[in-house]
Amino acid sequence: MKVLVVGGSGLLGSRITKLFCSKFETYATYSTNKPPLRECELIKLNVIERDSVIKLIEEIHPEVVVHTAALTDVDYCEKHKKETWKLNVIGTRNVLEGCEKAGARMVYISTDYVFDGVRGNYCEEDSVNPVSYYGTSKLEGEKLLAAGKVDYSIGRVSVVYGWNGPWQRLNFVTWVIKNLSEGKSIKVVDDQYNTPTLADNGAEAVYLMVKNHSQGIYHITGCECINRYEFALKVAEVFELDNSKIILGKTSELYQLARRPFNSCLSTKKAERELGYKPLKVSEGLAVMRRQGGWEGWLNE
Repeated sequence: MKVLVVGGSGLLGSRITKLFCSKFETYATYSTNKPPLRECELIKLNVIERDSVIKLIEEIHPEVVVHTAALTDVDYCEKHKKETWKLNVIGTRNVLEGCEKAGARMVYISTDYVFDGVRGNYCEEDSVNPVSYYGTSKLEGEKLLAAGKVDYSIGRVSVVYGWNGPWQRLNFVTWVIKNLSEGKSIKVVDDQYNTPTLADNGAEAVYLMVKNHSQGIYHITGCECINRYEFALKVAEVFELDNSKIILGKTSELYQLARRPFNSCLSTKKAERELGYKPLKVSEGLAVMRRQGGWEGWLNE
């Protein structure tokens, strides 16, 4: 099977690319920083450039396109709405159009932030109601696929974590590790609940979606609903760091630009049942990171 991964330099995208290179004939794109993945061909691409996107997809003529490229910094998206719309919505529309012209199936990576977080434990059929512009932009991408002319599947993830490369911004876990390792105090809230997703685990779920020719929406997060404070404490425990530097806070104290859903935990039962997906608990995901020992450890395993 021939697969194109759009956005192969991101945290999740790099995991998908590395895994798929060992399973399929895989091509991957990057926008600025070329990841050191030697197993498959990497191509520079700006998803905003419609003609370039369509031309590349038609030239490669993949059976499946996995679209992971997106702006994901929630506060940045809230402040830079035009840029967010261009990348997250127009970019997705361009990839979708390329898939339609090439007859390719499309797999789209979305987010738990399409929900408002009022009740949590969301399943795929629950009503969506994003409270941030980031969530709105990702939901627009989902709507494009639903109205499109290709077979598609959507994988929703949540708080993706793992060892980031030198060119990637810190994720929650590496942010906690960095600050505690440097003896710095961090304020972490206990009123935001998510189901954190180890990037490696999420990539396995996407592989199963492609392998099984799955259709529709799947929640492909971890299986543990946890607040950020408890999450940070587990990071400190697994990596043997000083948890006294973790200061308990509330969302209202952080003055974050974008609203966050208070409980956007996702149920993975459908993915487990239909895909054979095995979601990890937080402690299990952190243990994988501890074993890898860092970015290079992941790259070389």
